[in-house]
Amino acid sequence: MVTVEQVLDLLADKLIQDANVDTSMVRQNQKTIRNGLISIGRANSEQLILFEKDVKANAEDFLNEQEQDDNTMQSFQSIVDTLNIEEDFVINLVDFTIGFTPSDGEGEGNTPPLLNSIILHNLSTEVDYTVTNIFVNQTDGVIGNPINLSQFMNLQQLTQDIDIGLAEEYLDTTIFELLPTITGRQQRIINFFNEFQILAGNSPDFQIDNGYVGDGFDSLIYSEDHDISAAQDTPEGIQEEESFITRLIDDSNSNNEAYTLEGLRNTLNSYLTDIDEVLPPDGDERPEYKNESSGYLKFRNLNQGIIIRNTENKFLKGLNPETQDYLETGFTVTMWVKFLDKSSQGTLFNFGNPFREDNPIGFTLETYVLKRDDVVGVDGYNNALADNTWGEIFQDDSELGLTYDNANPTEGFFSNDNAERFIRLVVKDGDGRLRGSHVGMPFLDRRQGLPEFNSSDNFTENISNLPIEERIPYDHTFGLMTNTRVPINYSEWYFICATFNPFIQEDSSHSDTGIYGDYKNNSDFWKGNVTIDNLYTHHSTYGNKCKVEIMSKTDLLRARGFKV
Repeated sequence: MVTVEQVLDLLADKLIQDANVDTSMVRQNQKTIRNGLISIGRANSEQLILFEKDVKANAEDFLNEQEQDDNTMQSFQSIVDTLNIEEDFVINLVDFTIGFTPSDGEGEGNTPPLLNSIILHNLSTEVDYTVTNIFVNQTDGVIGNPINLSQFMNLQQLTQDIDIGLAEEYLDTTIFELLPTITGRQQRIINFFNEFQILAGNSPDFQIDNGYVGDGFDSLIYSEDHDISAAQDTPEGIQEEESFITRLIDDSNSNNEAYTLEGLRNTLNSYLTDIDEVLPPDGDERPEYKNESSGYLKFRNLNQGIIIRNTENKFLKGLNPETQDYLETGFTVTMWVKFLDKSSQGTLFNFGNPFREDNPIGFTLETYVLKRDDVVGVDGYNNALADNTWGEIFQDDSELGLTYDNANPTEGFFSNDNAERFIRLVVKDGDGRLRGSHVGMPFLDRRQGLPEFNSSDNFTENISNLPIEERIPYDHTFGLMTNTRVPINYSEWYFICATFNPFIQEDSSHSDTGIYGDYKNNSDFWKGNVTIDNLYTHHSTYGNKCKVEIMSKTDLLRARGFKV
C-alpha cells in the first residue's frame, strides 16, 4: 500500500530536479521561526527548520474535515487512500507555472511560486488524479500552502584562495598512500602451505602390519583428540582453539562437512590421476637364450681334467716348449667355469709348470680361495700381522686401522660371504721371471714379483747373477688380494679370458718413476685401460703382460639382449 510519505518524497524529488527551481525558490519555501512563530520564506541569515518527515513539513497539504469544500477540494490523505495503489506509481507534473502573490512585507518568502498543475498517475488503472488544489491551496489570491521545497538546504559553491608559499612552508606536502601491501601469487601459495601444516595437526600413528593398518589405531579416539568437529560437538573434550581440520567426512559436523582432510584428498585426486594410475607391468619381450651345445664336460674336482695332445705333430701349434713361441706371439686362454663350492682351488688350465724347481717352463691359469678366518702367515711387514686373519686385515673399516701402502681397503672384502675367490695367470717369461696378473690397488702398490702363500717369490731367476737375498722377490703376501676376484655364486657360469701380451711395456711401467708414481695404485692402468696421460682406452700398451678378465653368463646374455 502506498503511503502519503512516499508520495511526498516523490513530489519533492520531481520539484527539485526541475530546471525552473533555483536557490532563491528553495529559500522562498523554506520555514523558519520568526517572532516565535513558524513562518514560510527564510532570509539567508535566519535559522532553517527541518522536519523528520515530509508529512510534518507539509502539514498544509492536509485539510481537516471542516475546511474541505465538497465540490472542489478533497484531502490529500483521502486521495491517497482512494488510489489504493499496491504497485508502483509516478507523479506527473503536467504543467509548471510560477506565479506571485501580494507581499506581506516579511523576508524573502513573501512572493513564493505557485504550481499550476500536479497530477498523480496510477500505473495499475491508468487513471489520473488532479491534486493541484491540495498542494497549491490558493483562495482569493492568498497563498495558504507553499510548494514542497522546505526540506531542501541551500547548497552554495564556495572557494577560498590559498597562499601556496605559506602552505608549502607550514604543511608537509609529501603524501603517502596508506594502501595495503598486495601479496604476490607465490607468497600466497607459500602462506597456504604454511597454514595447512599448522591446521592439519599431527598425522595418525598408524600401526602398519604387512602393509595394512593394524588394530592398534582407533579412528574414533584420534578424532576426539584432533578434529574441530569433535571439539564443537563435545565441549568436555579437546578445546576448539587447540583442534585441527577434521580428518574424515563421516566424523564432520554441519560446520565442517565441506572442510575435511578426506574431502581435500578427494579433490587432489582429480589433479593427480596420471601419477596415481597403476599401469600393468611391462612385458619382457626379450627372447630366451637356448644353449647351442648339447652339454659340457664336468670335472668333479679341480686338478682333475683332460690332457690335450696332437697325434699328428709332437706339439700343439704355438705351444712348443723348446722354442717357446708363445712368449713372442702371446696367447689367450678362454673357458666357461662354474664354481660349486668355496673351498676348491687349483689349476684351471696349464702348459708345463712355471713353479717347478727343475727346468720351470710354461704358464698356468689357477684359482684360489682366501677365507675370512684364516690367518695370513708370512706377510710383507716383517710378519707383524702373521697371526691376524684375512678378515681382520681386509674387511672394510678394519679395527686394525691399517693404511698399508696408500689407504684402507674399501672393496667390501668378506662382506657377502666368509670367503673370497680369485683367479690369476702366471707365466714363466723368457728372461727367467715369473709374471702374474696381479694389479695395483688403492691399499697396495703393484710389485714386480709374484705374490705367494706364506713365502716370497723364490722362483724368479738370478738374472743379474745376484745372490738370492738380493733378487727382486714379491715381498708382500697381501698381493694375493689384488688378483681378479670372482663372486661366490654356486649357480652362475663365468666366462674366463686370460691373456699374455709380450708387447706390453710392463718393465717400463715399473722403472719409469713418473709413470709408476702416478699409477702404482690404479688397477685400471695395470689392466691396460688407462694411458700415461690418464685417459681411458681399450689398449694403452702399459701395465701387466698377464691379464685375467671374467664375465658372468647372466651379464653376457643381458648385454646380448636375451631374457635372464
